[in-house]
Amino acid sequence: MPPFRHIVAAVAPEAVAGSALRVARALADATGARLTSFSLADDVTPGGGVIGIEIPRFAESVEADLVVLPRMLVRGELLADAVTRRSRVPSLVVSPGQEDLSSWLIALDGSPRCPTVLSMVTPLVEALGATAVALTVEPGRTGETGTSDWHLTRTLQLSRTLEESVAGSSRVPSAVLTPLRVRHGDVVTEVLRERESLVATVLAIGSRPGGPPPPIPEGSMARRLVNDAPCIVLTVPL
Repeated sequence: MPPFRHIVAAVAPEAVAGSALRVARALADATGARLTSFSLADDVTPGGGVIGIEIPRFAESVEADLVVLPRMLVRGELLADAVTRRSRVPSLVVSPGQEDLSSWLIALDGSPRCPTVLSMVTPLVEALGATAVALTVEPGRTGETGTSDWHLTRTLQLSRTLEESVAGSSRVPSAVLTPLRVRHGDVVTEVLRERESLVATVLAIGSRPGGPPPPIPEGSMARRLVNDAPCIVLTVPL
């Protein structure tokens, strides 16, 4: 069964959502998925419901594999944050003018849930013929080169997970996702620095649904990256 059968994309004014819709079409063309566009006002919240609840509900009702969202404010709340902290369907957040899908940075936390992120990202990278680099950030002071035995073990396990993921793909050479890049310091800061260094056009991250409304808590790293990354962001619910 293909990993992507149905992609849904939010429709808003062209100046805001045009890039998101074009990215959704490019992904549908590359993966062979069916594309459904929906109006934020008419299809999802015609009665004025909570948009961060209604979009995930709509996506699940049509069995979507991916929701493509424009980066915009809706009723005073950032749409991407409202949806990704509630959705069990992966979301792709696109700002106006962001349509390049050729270079991916995959940020992995080293947890047992990393294969979930890789299983979502690898088929997209393959279908698009894109490049991808995997990164993990070890907690510690920025620029620090040493690491604890526990963190070293975690990173080695993550490297093996990456190698197994690559070995399971017939079209992704090992050079694409390995060796694993490792940074030390604040997770959000170092992920954004690596993205800037690579000039990556897409950032893929795992996210744990939940959390309070804005302001975003300091510890909500996925939510901070969705808001702060100056590129397309894919969030994979964990």
